[in-house]
Amino acid sequence: KSRRRLNTSMAGSIRAPHRLKHANCVKGDICDHPGCNNARCDTKHIFWDCCKFKHLRTKYTDAIQFKLNHLKKMDPVSYRECKKIMNLACFQQCGICPGNEEALHATYKIDNDDPFIGRPVTDRIFCGDDNVPVILIGDKEYYKVYTDGSNLHGSCRDLARAGWGVHFSDNSTLNIASMLHGPVQTSYRAEVRALLHVVQTAAAPVCIMVDCKSVVNTYNDFLMHGHRGSTKLQEQDLWNNIFEHTEAAPKGQFQVQWMPSHLDEPHKVKERERALASGLIVVEDIEGNCKADKLADEGAKMHKSNAMYVTLANNRRHFTILAQKMMIEIWNCFIDGSSNDVRSADELEAMELDAHMANMMSDDSDE
Repeated sequence: KSRRRLNTSMAGSIRAPHRLKHANCVKGDICDHPGCNNARCDTKHIFWDCCKFKHLRTKYTDAIQFKLNHLKKMDPVSYRECKKIMNLACFQQCGICPGNEEALHATYKIDNDDPFIGRPVTDRIFCGDDNVPVILIGDKEYYKVYTDGSNLHGSCRDLARAGWGVHFSDNSTLNIASMLHGPVQTSYRAEVRALLHVVQTAAAPVCIMVDCKSVVNTYNDFLMHGHRGSTKLQEQDLWNNIFEHTEAAPKGQFQVQWMPSHLDEPHKVKERERALASGLIVVEDIEGNCKADKLADEGAKMHKSNAMYVTLANNRRHFTILAQKMMIEIWNCFIDGSSNDVRSADELEAMELDAHMANMMSDDSDE
């Protein structure tokens, strides 16, 4: 119930008395608390002003003010932005802090001119190396090369900064870490970009070790069946490059194999033991994946710093959590103490929301 009411609040669709009066569901919309001086009982009044809920509200507003005072002293830029946000209706009525447009514009402006695409890479050609591990597939030997993608702040479109890495062997001059170029900053695109680098630079048979199943499945489908995807592929521009380089290479030049990621981490001991026991991987694969992961992380850090925007986003998140927790607690209390008409309207809204969500799920399954 609380989750549903949070969704309702975020959507700005809670049925407060001022809305119910407009819809002729209740007779009046004046707050009945004597301390509110006949104020209209609208969304903002209930959440931020009504004396009836002061005992619930105080701990949240005190925490908000404490954070503001800290920002005013330590970070005036963040303080001014947060004060501006708190005067917006979306924050006061929904607990939503809008994102920073400058941060999004900075992402759109990330250089799209990848120096390793569309240019000769003769100094990067891999012709084989005795230090690179080898795997026998059928009756043919393949050098094992490890790729990975990484993404800092990947859950936030305007803050995400991705990178990719390829590891051949320790101290190899061909090992590479690079930022992901262009405005699309996702882990998946970084994974595909790393695969492309190997495909366009390998002049010897290679088995590419990848920890992203969807990348492995797409490439294997092409290698085995020539399929380029039944529909338009995500990151189609990179995949087109991969397919073209693969077709231009000698037949059987490339193999790709999935392996679990981060098997060096303490909490993955059992998964590591299972993978090794099954013969899916050997110890050197774990080490190679970890080194490719480190290179990808280095690549992500090559972007121009957006630390200021990250700080602003963290502040917005802090205030959003406080406001929305307060709103849920107050709205639950408001409904519990309301008339039957108001409760019925809240229950009706719940049924409508459930029906809407069911329709959305049905639409997704049809696609």
